Parts: sequence; structure tokens; C-alpha cells
Amino acid sequence: MIIEAKACGAIVVGSDSGEIPRVIGDPSRIFKEGDVESMTAVIDFWLEKLSDPERRAAARRAEAEAALAAFSDVALAAKFTKALARLDSSARSCG
Repeated sequence: MIIEAKACGAIVVGSDSGEIPRVIGDPSRIFKEGDVESMTAVIDFWLEKLSDPERRAAARRAEAEAALAAFSDVALAAKFTKALARLDSSARSCG
């Protein structure tokens, strides 16, 4: 649901668990899993940073654009095609 939220322009924060940091992308939006103080600090930081409506609107647009660039069907198909090409070239070199 992180990708969907980002695609809608939500400024997502999340824990350092699993793939969450990779999907969110911005280390300043990551807090230590289970650490309420860390989570509160990250949320407070972003609430302050985005308190200006123009800055918030620009950040939301950028978030949606970044999500679509990284996770759209076209972007994922390109990544998949590239991975298949690497597998094909590896298989050819083995035998």
C-alpha cells in the first residue's frame, strides 16, 4: 500500500523493516521499527517541513511522479525485461 499512497501524492513515512525503506526511498522518512520516539520525530520533522502549502503541494507532486517513474507497469516491465536479458546472457555464457 506504500506504492499506492505515494502514487496518490501522500508523503509516506515508515519503519526500517524489510523493503519499506527501499520503497519509500528517502532515508529521512524512515524510523526504527518499534521505536515510538523515532517515529514521532520523523512525523514531526515532516509536518514542520511541509507546513507551507506550496512546499507541501510540490512535495506531493514529486512523490506521485517518483512513484509512477519507479513502479508503473511500464517501469516494472522495463526492469523485468532487463533482468531477463541478464539471465539470458548468463545462461549463454554457461553453456
